[in-house]
Amino acid sequence: MSSSKVCFKCNQEKPLDDFYKHPMMADGHVGKCKECNKKDVRENRAAKIEYYRSYDSERAKRPERMKLLYEVSKAWRKADSRRMKCHNAVARGIRKGTITRKPCQRCGSMKSLAHHESYDRPLDVTWLCQPCHKERHKEMKILDSGGNMGTHSSVRTGQALTKQETDNERKRLLQTSRLPDNPTLSMQQLRRRNRASILLWGW
Repeated sequence: MSSSKVCFKCNQEKPLDDFYKHPMMADGHVGKCKECNKKDVRENRAAKIEYYRSYDSERAKRPERMKLLYEVSKAWRKADSRRMKCHNAVARGIRKGTITRKPCQRCGSMKSLAHHESYDRPLDVTWLCQPCHKERHKEMKILDSGGNMGTHSSVRTGQALTKQETDNERKRLLQTSRLPDNPTLSMQQLRRRNRASILLWGW
């Protein structure tokens, strides 16, 4: 049996590992490669986003999903104690009126969540809807894998940043703001400019 096949969608020959398995197919794999499958799923979801959001909302209410959500939330809180502190700080700010919930800064959805670029800054938030929030976390993981400070846990709790950590933070802010560096700008000024650029670029 051949160890590769041609995807009927992109017409590229790829290893069988690049195709999802299917017991009803002659070679045990579907005819469309994984990348094309993923692309089709993303495009279909984007075209019917309201339907899928409604479906996801109803599915989340199922008992098995509620149980899974509890376990995931428990692990999420345990992984970094700063998370709940930040969550509670934002909730208190909203109740007191010192923080105002805003539309998603990428797509404009009114169903927004407070996203923290760093859990060391509890009230420094960006407002993102659930889908955009997930996308931002994916971006942060990608940045982190490249040596930049992409994930919240890369900032050490309650300690001043080292020069290397500060340099990495600066690189991350410059990359996400898409604006040229200015050595005279402080880190606080860079963070403000980064938030402004999110509004400008829809990032």
